[in-house]
Amino acid sequence: MPLYMDHHKNLEGLTAEAVAEDHKKDLEVQDKHGAKALRYWFSEDKGEVYCLFEAPSAEAAEAVHREAHGNVADEITEPGMRFHIMLVSLASSKGSRLGIGGVVVFLLTLLLGGCGGGSGGAGGGSGGAGDNMTIAYQPGIGYAQLLILKQEGWLEEDLPETEVAWEQLQSGSAVRDGMLAGDIQVGSGGVGPFLEGYSAGVDWKVLSPLNEMDLWLMVVDEKIQDLGDFGDGSIATPAPNSMQAVILRKGAQEQLGDSAALDDNIVALTHPDGLQALLSGQISGHLTSPPFQFQEQDEGARPILKSFDLFGPHTFINVFVLQDYHDDNPEAMEALYSNIQEATELIENDPDRAAEILSEESEGETSAEEFRRFITEEGVTYTTQQPTGFIEFGEVMQEIGMIDEVPTSQEELVFDNLK
Repeated sequence: MPLYMDHHKNLEGLTAEAVAEDHKKDLEVQDKHGAKALRYWFSEDKGEVYCLFEAPSAEAAEAVHREAHGNVADEITEPGMRFHIMLVSLASSKGSRLGIGGVVVFLLTLLLGGCGGGSGGAGGGSGGAGDNMTIAYQPGIGYAQLLILKQEGWLEEDLPETEVAWEQLQSGSAVRDGMLAGDIQVGSGGVGPFLEGYSAGVDWKVLSPLNEMDLWLMVVDEKIQDLGDFGDGSIATPAPNSMQAVILRKGAQEQLGDSAALDDNIVALTHPDGLQALLSGQISGHLTSPPFQFQEQDEGARPILKSFDLFGPHTFINVFVLQDYHDDNPEAMEALYSNIQEATELIENDPDRAAEILSEESEGETSAEEFRRFITEEGVTYTTQQPTGFIEFGEVMQEIGMIDEVPTSQEELVFDNLK
C-alpha cells in the first residue's frame, strides 16, 4: 500500500500532548478508511507537524484526520525528496522533538525500501542507463577537480556515448538523497552524509578522494575566544549532519565535556550564505571550508577551532558511487577516475592554469589570482590516494548517536582502484 506524508503548518501553541492526543484519535478511526497512521514528527517552535500514513489514497489518509479531530493538513503527498529535505530541516530546528539522527536513518530506510514517491529507491538509482551520468557537486574549492572536468569537457570527450550532466547542490545530504532517489549517479561530499548512508545499509563506496583540507570555525566577535563563549549565538554549518557539524560536536566534547552542548546553536546555511551572515553579524560563528574561511579571514574573521587539531589531517571531499552503477559502467568509472587524477596533477604541477580554468568556470566571479592563492594555501592538499579519517569521524559519529555502525576498516569503503 502506498505511503503518504502530510504537513501541518502554522499551529500556534503546539504541544507534545496535543499532537499525541490527535495521533491517538487517528488510530481509533483509521480502520474505517483502510489506512494506518504510522508515525509523526513535530516542532513546537515552528508550529509544524508531519504525519506518515499507509493508505490506499491521499484522500483516505486525509479522511482519517478529518473524522478523528478535524485538523486537516495543509498538504499531503507521497514522501518524495522535497518532504525528506523539509523533514530534516524541521529536525534541525530549535525546539524540535525530532532526533536528527533518527530522522536521517528513517528517511534512508524509506528510500531504500523503494517508497521514494515514485522516483525509485536505491535500486532505481543504482543501475541506471549507462548512457546517462549526472554528477553532483557543491560550492567551494573542495570540488576543484570536478569543476575543471566540467569546464574543460574532458569526461564528455572520453565518453562520447554518455550524456554527462552536472548539478550543483548545497549540502551532502541533498547529494545523498538525490543518489538514493535515482536522480544522481555520481555524488561528492564530506564524510558525514556518506557514513550515515553506509551505516543505514546504502551500498556505495568511494571512487576517489579529492583532497585533504583543514576546516575552520570562524568568528568576528573578539569576546569569543573558545566554544564556551558563544552563549545563545548561532553557529552555521552546511547541515546538522554535515562534516562540519561533526567537527563542532567533537570540539564541544573536548572543550565543554558535552558533544551536544552547542546543538541548539547550530543553524543550517550554505557556505556562501554563512559567509555573508557572519560578516554582517547575523550569526556568531561559521564552521566552513576553503575558500570561504579564507575569504572571511580576509575580512577580519579568525579561526577558533580547526579540524586538523581535532582529527589530524583528514580527507575532506570524496567522490562516491552506488555499487551497482559502478559495476554496470566500468568504462565510465575508469574514465572518471582517470580524469580526476589528471585534474589533480594539473593543480599540483600547473596551479596557474588550474586557477584560470576555475575562474572561467565561475564566470569571472572569482579571479584566477584568488583561485591560485586558495588552492595553494596551507592546509589545502589535492590527492587521489587512499582517503583518511573515515574511521575517526565514524567513531565520533557513533558516540554522539548519528550512526550505529562504524566501518571496521577504510578498505571496505573504497573500490578496488584505491586498494
